Amino acid sequence: MWLQKCFDELPVLDCSTLCCVGGICGSICFVASFTDLRHKSETSEMFYHVSLEHDILLHPRYFGPNLLNIVKQKLFTEVEGTCTGKYGFVIAVTTIDNIGAGMIQPGRGFVIYPVRYKAIVFRPFKGEVLDAVVTQVNKVGLFTDIGPLSCFISRHSIPADMEFDPSSNPPCYKTKDEDIVIQPDDEIRIRIVGTRVDAKDIFAIGTLMDDFLGNLLQKVF
Repeated sequence: MWLQKCFDELPVLDCSTLCCVGGICGSICFVASFTDLRHKSETSEMFYHVSLEHDILLHPRYFGPNLLNIVKQKLFTEVEGTCTGKYGFVIAVTTIDNIGAGMIQPGRGFVIYPVRYKAIVFRPFKGEVLDAVVTQVNKVGLFTDIGPLSCFISRHSIPADMEFDPSSNPPCYKTKDEDIVIQPDDEIRIRIVGTRVDAKDIFAIGTLMDDFLGNLLQKVF
């Protein structure tokens, strides 16, 4: 498929390709594979090429000449779009390195196939500047999406000259002269100031209090 061909030249790939695949906008390129993302928290990359493992549980009805193809298809279905706290969001599986011998589950008939594969993951870190889409605006701040990542921007992290206007349709933050307006569906540039990592999800906190941040159409350019 075309997505697989996009990654044939890994580990070097233009970030714009990844942005289109994952629905994530940014100006940062990813680099080569690594052992542990925790060692990368001081770098500026947000896309990584990593080696991962996943167990595929297969029902006996799938046993046949197409078994391996079914295992591969289930791998794509089960891991792409998921998130782990350690590695981040799995954007796309690039290669399947090995499908191990199946292990029969006693008393069930199911078989588990251990699979080793490589994938592009999106892992945000504190200090990164990313482009986001505003999904909700209220008096406490802005709720945004950065591809699969949810990011909240507190009212206290929005420039003081921008006030919340609940009477607007839709509600928005804007300056007194209305030269700058931020409302739902706007694209804004933010800086990540912190992340909360759970076992299967990552949530970010952002700010607009810096140069060249804010509404992309009205402020950055």
